[in-house]
Amino acid sequence: MGRLFRIAVVCSSALCLVVLFLWVRSYWRMDKFVWLGSGDKNTVWNNVCAACGEVQVERRCLVNDIFRDWGIKTGFSSTQLTTKTTLIGWVDEPRSDGTFVRPNGLIWSFRFAGFDGFAERGTNGADWMAVVPLWFPAALTAILPGCLLYRLRRARRRAAKGLCQRCGYDLRSSPERCPECGSPVPAPAEPSTGIAP
Repeated sequence: MGRLFRIAVVCSSALCLVVLFLWVRSYWRMDKFVWLGSGDKNTVWNNVCAACGEVQVERRCLVNDIFRDWGIKTGFSSTQLTTKTTLIGWVDEPRSDGTFVRPNGLIWSFRFAGFDGFAERGTNGADWMAVVPLWFPAALTAILPGCLLYRLRRARRRAAKGLCQRCGYDLRSSPERCPECGSPVPAPAEPSTGIAP
């Protein structure tokens, strides 16, 4: 196994564990990551939210005056709402029901196998939202660790049957090196007696 493959498996395993943690947590808490971008007339609200077993990614264009009034009522400081780019950060809230209302004036919309999304033409530009069920990134990040487990199990089965661990060739006639692929045959492990010397 190559070093790059092992690094990819470790990174993929770590990501899979993080996604699984967020997936389970999303049924009790709602985690949001929010950042703003302000222009002369509009404020762009960017939001990534994990709730109810899914990730919602949202972008909204709001008129600055309406946004500032809403932001001050919500508890944001006036400096957070007036700077050009503001990272509000991670917000931990009680779980919502995870549903959202599809607005009128849709440009496009889709719904399939837990995936959902729409774009609408607002007065200040196009707003959009996409929803991805958390089982999807969990399954994607579990592919490499699953491949590694399969390879290890296959090598162990082949070694137990006296076959080459790499290509599966029968090694009974050539115990030192595989005649098919040329890989060396590992020495059999010494059986332990359980008695210390």
